[in-house]
Amino acid sequence: MIRKLLYLLALCLSITLLLAACGGGTVDDAVEEAQEEVEEPAAEEEVVEEEPAAEEPAAEEVAEEEPAAEEEVAEEAPAEEDPLGTVVVAAGDPIRIASALVIAGPNETLGVDSQTGVEVAIQQRGEVAGHPVELIP
Repeated sequence: MIRKLLYLLALCLSITLLLAACGGGTVDDAVEEAQEEVEEPAAEEEVVEEEPAAEEPAAEEVAEEEPAAEEEVAEEAPAEEDPLGTVVVAAGDPIRIASALVIAGPNETLGVDSQTGVEVAIQQRGEVAGHPVELIP
C-alpha cells in the first residue's frame, strides 16, 4: 500500500515538474514573438535593397567603360550587420580555417576523421568565392 502511494506521489511530482518546465507562456505569446522576429529582418531587408538601387546607375556607367570595374564595385559593398559579427576578406586574401578537434588521446579517431574530411574538402574545392582556402594547424 505504501509502495503504491510512493509511486503515485512520484508520478504526480514528475507531471508537475514536466508542466512547470514546459509552461510559462501561452501559444499566443510564442506566435507574437515569432511574428516580431520575422517582421524585423523584413524591415532591414527593405533598407538593404534600397541602398544598392541608388548605386545602380553608377555601376552601369562603370560597366560601359570596363567590365572588370563592375566586379570590384560589387566586392566592396558593405557587409550586412550580424549580432555575431561579420568578416570581410579583401580581394585575393585567403580564407583561413582552424579547427578545434581531438586529434590525440582516447577519442582521437573522431577528431582525425573530421580533420581529414576538412583537408579533403579543401583539396577538392580549394577556393571559395574567389578566395583560396587555407587550413591553420
